[in-house]
Amino acid sequence: THRAIDKSLELLQTDFVDLYLIHWPVTDLRHETWEAMIEIYDQRKARSIGVSNYTEEHIEELMKKSPITPVVNQVEMTPFLYQKSLAEKCDSYDIKIQAYSPLARAKFMENETIQSMANSHGVTPAQIMIRWSVEKGFIPLPRSSNENRIKENIDIYNFELTENDMLELDKLSDNTRVSWDPTGVK
Repeated sequence: THRAIDKSLELLQTDFVDLYLIHWPVTDLRHETWEAMIEIYDQRKARSIGVSNYTEEHIEELMKKSPITPVVNQVEMTPFLYQKSLAEKCDSYDIKIQAYSPLARAKFMENETIQSMANSHGVTPAQIMIRWSVEKGFIPLPRSSNENRIKENIDIYNFELTENDMLELDKLSDNTRVSWDPTGVK
């Protein structure tokens, strides 16, 4: 962990990063990794530290031992994988959710509910999904190399989803993942 941050700082040509995350809750390593993360934070090599792919059980386990609360838990979170219980657990510790793959790798852009809502608001399906994330209080991390899509992904503040829209989007959750599943990590 210490070698990794030092290498990253060297490559970035800086003395610190704003946020440094544990990528995966590796069995038998996550406790010592978190302790190293705290040292990195104390050394001011990272202004904030957090975790990725931590389940409710991982968060609870960490919080029983840690004097420092992670600022974020970066997890897959979309209307099709609305991990409400995990979001509530993180919120109870004031851990923000960073939603990676908020567009579910574009697998659901043709979904009837998403399409209908996009048409109703005069926006794109991607904008509906990103706006859902923002209105849930998550920090969406959409990804694109297309300049027009990048601009589109940012342009989500000229409309709001209604309470009914949010309820309809929440109903889409069927635990569909487009990435790794950390639930089996003990």
